[in-house]
Amino acid sequence: MALVAGALWYLGAYLVVALARLNYPYDLEWMEGGTLEHVARVLGGRPLYVAPSLEFTPYIYAPLYYYVAAPSAYLFGLRLLPLRLVSFAASLGVFALIAALVHGRTRSRLGALVGAGLFAALFDRAGAFFDLARVDSLALFFALLGVWLLLASERQDVAAGLLLAAACFTKQSMLLMAGPVVLARAWSLRGPGRLRCVAVFVGVAAGGTLLLHLRTHGWSTYYLFTLPASHLWVSGAWFRYWRDDLFKAVPVAMLALVLVIARARGVRAARPVELAAVLGSLVEAWSARVHSGPGPASSSSRCCGSGPGDKFRPPPIGRRARRWSRRSRRCRARSWSPPIPTWRASPARRHTRKRWRCRTSCAAATGPSPASSPPTSAAACRSASSRPWSWTKIGGRSS
Repeated sequence: MALVAGALWYLGAYLVVALARLNYPYDLEWMEGGTLEHVARVLGGRPLYVAPSLEFTPYIYAPLYYYVAAPSAYLFGLRLLPLRLVSFAASLGVFALIAALVHGRTRSRLGALVGAGLFAALFDRAGAFFDLARVDSLALFFALLGVWLLLASERQDVAAGLLLAAACFTKQSMLLMAGPVVLARAWSLRGPGRLRCVAVFVGVAAGGTLLLHLRTHGWSTYYLFTLPASHLWVSGAWFRYWRDDLFKAVPVAMLALVLVIARARGVRAARPVELAAVLGSLVEAWSARVHSGPGPASSSSRCCGSGPGDKFRPPPIGRRARRWSRRSRRCRARSWSPPIPTWRASPARRHTRKRWRCRTSCAAATGPSPASSPPTSAAACRSASSRPWSWTKIGGRSS
């Protein structure tokens, strides 16, 4: 009874919190306003992946969530409620799929309820993102639905491959989970139909990525893969994720997972698709925790108190990106001050403080034309007439 009461408590608490803030008219998280702007561009027929400018700079997320949320925004109005409705419905689907997966494995209704309740209990630990206007819940729903179809029947491999590809087009980091799942599916089957899921997944994912690359003149590849790859590694998060986020947060569940893998009589007895889905999900979440750096989706800009201008810096490539990231962190560390608006400070204090900021020139502010290609070298980031960005010390000279 205690397990049932605990699971129902957390499920009910999530529903109460989500429904209470569903119609909140303002941002509940710092990226919701940008997500709404992406949906507005979809409704207006404008491209998402264009050259960065002061008018619009896209997030480093795949585009499917914006297109799924666009019909809801068209029906209910261009505001945050329709976008949150999509995420809220996807989160309810995630609860149902977790219960179905656990019940299909254990044939226990109590286990299914506890599995869904455990996921609801981690709502706050996961950043309270389940019902927000973000891509996370929809991507997880597509991925779990694909895994559930693979485990339900061998005849659903084509549909499962499409859903796993849809998860990657919602959040590209889902490739770390979907890839091992389709490979495990092909390895666990026999006969000519073993490659159906792999063929559908690779065809849709690779073909869609290539088509998106060609239609956006390379900007989609830059925002979805090149820019995230330039983020720095957080050395302290290599083991902190496993220690703090997993074994300290849910020690019983992690020990049960280790026990199930250790007691399995071979990999096939552990059902390879399930094992690949679990381990792939852990690696996908771990990869997000060990990366950091400047960018629209980086949490460092929120923690370091940076301003909106960070979004419009021309992004360097390669070794220059690493030097730029280190220099940006030093700039932010020097520019940090107590949360007192600078326009309220005295003029003398405002001009004598040793703060640094980024200055964007007119050429960089206007940005290249939308049809131009993304920068592929350090030299491509510089203009012939002026530098697109420079470091300026308030009260001093430009460097």
